[in-house]
This record gives sequence, C-alpha cells and structure tokens, in this order.
Amino acid sequence: MAKWNFGHSLEGLSSMAMGGNRKELDTSTRRILAIGLPSLGSVLLPQLYQLTDATIVGHVGTRYLGALGLGQSTVSFVFAPLISLNFAVISRAARERVQDNDGITSSVIDTTNSFIAISLVAAILLVIGGLFIIPHLAPTQTIALGASRYCYIIAISFPATFAISSLMARFNGSGKNLKALLILLASLVLNLSLEVIFVFVLKLNVVGSALGTMIADTTTAIFLLRDQAVPIPRLSSILKSLKKEREFFGIALIPLISRSILLVLALSGSIYVAGHYGTLTLATYSLGETIWLTLGMGFDALAVPAQVLISEARAIGDYPSAKRVERNLTAVAIAIAIALGLAAIALRSLGASVITSDKTLVSYLSFVIIAVAVTLAPTAVSFVADGVIAAFDDYRSLRITTAASFAVMVLSFTVVVAVTKKVTYHTIWIPFILWIITRAVTSYLVTARLLRRWHRSIA
Repeated sequence: MAKWNFGHSLEGLSSMAMGGNRKELDTSTRRILAIGLPSLGSVLLPQLYQLTDATIVGHVGTRYLGALGLGQSTVSFVFAPLISLNFAVISRAARERVQDNDGITSSVIDTTNSFIAISLVAAILLVIGGLFIIPHLAPTQTIALGASRYCYIIAISFPATFAISSLMARFNGSGKNLKALLILLASLVLNLSLEVIFVFVLKLNVVGSALGTMIADTTTAIFLLRDQAVPIPRLSSILKSLKKEREFFGIALIPLISRSILLVLALSGSIYVAGHYGTLTLATYSLGETIWLTLGMGFDALAVPAQVLISEARAIGDYPSAKRVERNLTAVAIAIAIALGLAAIALRSLGASVITSDKTLVSYLSFVIIAVAVTLAPTAVSFVADGVIAAFDDYRSLRITTAASFAVMVLSFTVVVAVTKKVTYHTIWIPFILWIITRAVTSYLVTARLLRRWHRSIA
C-alpha cells in the first residue's frame, strides 16, 4: 500500500476546512478509504471465523450450537482483554516506521515473544474455565462437555493465535494493511475447509470446529514467523523479551485491559445468563451476538480514519477539520447502519435458513436478526466515537463510558428477571439493546465535550 505524506495530508485538512478544491477533497477521501477499507476487512475476518463456525455447527444440531456459543464466549472472555494490547503495538509500529528505527527487527521479536508469554497465561485461564466454570453455566451436561472440549483445544492454539495478533498489529501500524488482510483471508479459507471436513465428514461436531481453528492458526503463525524472520521462541528468549518490554506493556496494560474486561463481561456475561434459561435461549442468543459482531464490528473500521485524521488535525490546531471529520463519519456510519439493518430485516428468513437447517430455529432466528438490526445504528455511533476519543488519548473516558453501559445492562437484566421471572430468547435482547444505546449516547457526549474543550482552548 502506498505511503501517505504526513505534511501533505495536513495541508489537505487545512484546505478542506477553508473550502478546499475537489482535488484536495478527493485526496482526503482516498486516504480515508486507504485506511478504512483494509481495516474493515481485518476487523470483519475474525468475526467471520466465528460466524462460519456457528453456521457449520448450526447444521448439526441446536445443542452443538449452544456448546459452541458457550465455548466461544469463554474464549472471548479470556482472549479479548489481553489482546487489547494490540492498540499499543499499532501505535508503536507506526512511530518506529516514521522514525526509521534501526531496531525494528529486534522490536518485532520482543513484542512477539511477549505476546506468546501472555498467551501461556491465557491458556491456563481458559483450561480453568473449561474445568470449573462452564459445567456450572451450561444448561445440560452435553453442552458443558462440548464447550469445555472446545476450550481445551483452543487453549493449545493460543500461542499461535497471540503471535498472529501481534504481527498483524505491526502490519497495520506500519502501513501493510493489505498484506494483513490477505493473510487473514487465507487463514479463514483454510479454517473453513478444515471445519467442513472435521464436522461433516468426520462427525466431530464442536471438537471439529476447534481443531479447524487450531490447525489454521498454527499454520498461519508459522508462515508469519518465517516471513518476519522471527525465531521460534524459547524460554530464555521469552524471558529476555519480557524484561525488555516490561515498561512498554506496563504503561498500556491497565487502561486497555480494564476497558476490554468490561466489554467482555457484557458480551460473555449475557451468554452465561442465557445458558441458565435453556438450550434454545442460549443457542439463539449466542448466534445473535455472533451476527451482531460480524455486522456491527465492521463500523470499527470507521474509527481508524477518525482517529488518524483527527489526531493530525489536532497536531496543527485545525478544529474545523476535526469537527467535520467527526460529523461526516458519524453521519456516514448511521446511514450505512440503517441500510444494513433494513437489508438484514428484509432477508432475515433467508439468512436464518442459511445459518441452520432446523425449521424451528429458523423462526426464532428471524426475530433475533430483527433485534440485531435495531442495534446497528447505536453500534455505528459508539465505534466512531471511540475513534474520536482515542484521538484525544482520553482512555479514562473510554473506561467510564464502557462501565456506564455495563451497569445499565446489569440493572436491566435484574429488572427483566424480576418482572418476567424468566429470561426468554425475546426478553434477553432488552438488556443488550439498552447496553449498546447507553454506550452510544455516553460516547457521543464525551466526543462533543472533548471537541468543545479543545475549541475553547484554541479560540
């Protein structure tokens, strides 16, 4: 991908603020696309991993779909907070590229080794979850067994998965977005091919889904390590890298992980609640969350150009451009969300039939798709707002908005249970919808406050 000249991009921002010409506007648009489109693919592909897993297992049976959903949620509960350190790696890689740092190769090795060390802790936590937590959350013993086995196999693949995440973050930070996208796409194709064989031919069900993911991730990790000239990690090299990276990860650890934990608690916690109210509620809700992640997380790609362009505008004190970027990207996100939601509602029966062959489940999933469609607009607003807040380096506010929305979800779950006495596949969506609306409103209010405060400071 072509590198963009920083000075030229700032001139483009300034010209846009003063009513620049069409050429400058086109340059800015191309830059947004160059940043956003590969990021969109990189964001969506991991979610497609989960959706293809759910689609394949969904054709085997409802109880297997429930086991997969519970297993995936447990994996996310462990994986997502730790992998949030990618944000810091992306920024670091971008700085090193601009500075033409001679120590980039050493930095790549140390970062990858550190992520692999973190993965070993994550693997232990995942095994503990499979042994002691899932059996108490699953509605049946069969679902508990399938979910636990899924976690054990994924735990084995964690070193490869974390190595991939570290190296993908470096690609994105250093401008190699297209390369990252193509590698992830190849991994997805391999995973899908293996799962079809393991699930449908060998009849391994949830275990087959996990094996496909493990083999695909391991193959991809080996390719990336060789491509980036990263030696196969040894204990001595891992310990050495941890010592060198201690300060870097120490600074990023608490603010990023605490926010991610709250997000995972909201998503995985609601899955665990669903598990207490029957296989149908668990299967439909877990699948609904997967659909939401696949459709909604795409808006995270708009957060990337928002963060980059507003950061550049702040560097030269160009408030009008920053405000325009925030307003326009938010409007575009809402328009796309509405169009996507309407399309999902119109095609809900077809979509449900593609996901599962269970006729009873198809009718339930039609409602779930409608519920997901309702959440897309606030999802779009919240992700763009996250990018704006990150441009101001206000991670404290990110934690506050996440905590506020999580509190609303917990309170609404309590009210739903108290009023209805039983959470169903219908009522379980009330807390989820309130959660994402709260997150959108609070995040947007924070962005408005940050922009106003900055405007006053330069006025």
